[in-house]
Amino acid sequence: MNDVPLRHPGNGAVLFTQKELACRSDGVTMRFAKGFLDHLLTLRLTLDRPMRVGPENSCSRTPARNAQIDGAANSYHLTEGNTSDGTCAIDVHSPDDAYRHRLVAAALALGWSVGVYRTFVHLDRRVDFGAPAIVFWGK
Repeated sequence: MNDVPLRHPGNGAVLFTQKELACRSDGVTMRFAKGFLDHLLTLRLTLDRPMRVGPENSCSRTPARNAQIDGAANSYHLTEGNTSDGTCAIDVHSPDDAYRHRLVAAALALGWSVGVYRTFVHLDRRVDFGAPAIVFWGK
């Protein structure tokens, strides 16, 4: 697993903390799909804006946490038991329409799948594991 927190390669600034990337149930469990953190870093640098995982959102989820919140059985957030064999999804807090638009545009340009919700944007790298990239609107 890559070092956490995820840092800017140039100036060392923290881009994501362990608390943001870890499973919400224990604040520690993380297992990332191959290449996911590299893609996340590229997205963050392309966006050139802060990306925050809000307290109601998630990145990594253990199977128990995923079941607790009624997540999809094959969620790309799962740390184990999905086709990507580790987390390859993140939900990014979206404070307003301008930020959401900028984030979605950057993610789509870099091949991410995107789900747009009222207060966050779901991003995943399913395309790296044989599934087509998609765009969807959440509740």
